[in-house]
Amino acid sequence: MIVVRLEGGLGNQMFQYAFGWSLARRWGTRLWLDLSSYAARPAHGFLLDRFCIDASALPPTETWRLPHRYRGVAPRGLGKLRCWWPAGRLKRWREKPFGFRDKHLAAPDDSYLVGYWQSSRYFEAVADEVASQFTLRRPLSPASQQVARRMRKCRSVAVHVRRGDYLSDPEAARLYARTPLQYFSSAIEHFASTASGPVEVFVFSNDIPWCRTHLKWPWTTHWVDHNSADSAEEDLVLMAQADACAITNSTFSWWAGWLAERRGGRVYAPSQWFQPGTLDASHIVPAHWIRPLEINRKAA
Repeated sequence: MIVVRLEGGLGNQMFQYAFGWSLARRWGTRLWLDLSSYAARPAHGFLLDRFCIDASALPPTETWRLPHRYRGVAPRGLGKLRCWWPAGRLKRWREKPFGFRDKHLAAPDDSYLVGYWQSSRYFEAVADEVASQFTLRRPLSPASQQVARRMRKCRSVAVHVRRGDYLSDPEAARLYARTPLQYFSSAIEHFASTASGPVEVFVFSNDIPWCRTHLKWPWTTHWVDHNSADSAEEDLVLMAQADACAITNSTFSWWAGWLAERRGGRVYAPSQWFQPGTLDASHIVPAHWIRPLEINRKAA
């Protein structure tokens, strides 16, 4: 069995699942999800089950298999005895340091995966399966269906602006680079210069009022604000339906771009993911995704 520890928001959950699924397929075994982190840190809710994934939450009767520090509530009865018996227990496989490493692709069966695994290289072998599983179990809400219909009638650009915790959380603010506003307008302009037909922009953000005030450009713009944190998966799916995605430096945004590209969409990415001197982002953004600000610098 492969067990993956899920942590963080939907984008992180998707990366963790994709790597776990890749290893489970490699070893011909079942994938289980450890959701215990959400009991202690519920700020980012578990949303992965909104998609057609092929994995279930690890049942309490199996938590004795986990490394000791991850078991949570102490097991009782037979489970307590099993904790002291090595057979059947899982080995922790930890992403340290952060970033893609070939060695992780060889993680053995009976591994407990702890990390973020933010690279498409971790699931290249099962990319088609991952894409098919990251489809919604239920239809989009009527409001989201209306947005989707509008997107199909034009050459659509999805713009994702993340604020919220990137500003209010000191740790996040120190880690993540600020995406300049010029990046978004440059991405739209680049797409519009090659698009046939009218271009319309669909803005997704956790701070739409700020976006309305600060994002100014000549293209028709739709401010998509009907979804909440509890229905974030609908925003992601809508973004993935666009003809082009101008993502920001977030895993949620990354997956919208990756899924959009699978159906023929174009993906724009910011030049900088993390603040200088923090984490290595060289493995996150595929080399062929377009960085409009770098194009502008070369042209100048």
